Amino acid sequence: MSYKRIVWVLGFIPALIGVQAANGSAVFQIFETGTTNTATTVAPGGLVSLDVVAVKVNAESGVEGDLDSFTYRLNFPNQDFVLTGNTFGAPFDNALAPAGFNGSVPWSVPTAITHAADAGSPLATPLIPDLYRTTASTAGVPGVGPNLLLETLTVTAPMTAGDYAISLEMLEAADRMGAFHSVDNGVAFTVTVPEPTTLALILAGSLGILRRRR
Repeated sequence: MSYKRIVWVLGFIPALIGVQAANGSAVFQIFETGTTNTATTVAPGGLVSLDVVAVKVNAESGVEGDLDSFTYRLNFPNQDFVLTGNTFGAPFDNALAPAGFNGSVPWSVPTAITHAADAGSPLATPLIPDLYRTTASTAGVPGVGPNLLLETLTVTAPMTAGDYAISLEMLEAADRMGAFHSVDNGVAFTVTVPEPTTLALILAGSLGILRRRR
């Protein structure tokens, strides 16, 4: 290897590391509804309410500090979750905009989140249980951060005990001029379904605390 090639490679490595380590200017996260919790424990088949939130939407080079449209997938670990409710937050209008994309209106419920749940979506993933979502703001009025609510969803948890990770995959996030943000998807949201004996102990402990307070 020539001296020039060695210098080029050594100079390229830090740049490559910098690209891989960079965080997006727009940071997104799944939270338990109304909280900043990234995990919850529910009974088998219990309801879980989730918020998809733009924690921050910062301006960057050539991109305004707002959010006018977005597309993402919510990836589930198996086919045992069922969607029972969903709606976009303001200013995203639950209408078919931009034209030609599905997912801009609430899904009909209940919908089993199976490998075929996103069939017909532009970027359908046949072997992954996920929900594909895309929409734009009402009349071109963008949303601004921090902590901008994009969507609230309610799902039923699996009947089998275990820890289940739900991840957000932001495919695009654009400002009011159509320029794209660099994005950070945050951490996966964990749903824990305890064993029946563990659940009974949790409920018994909660009941004991309630009785002492009374």
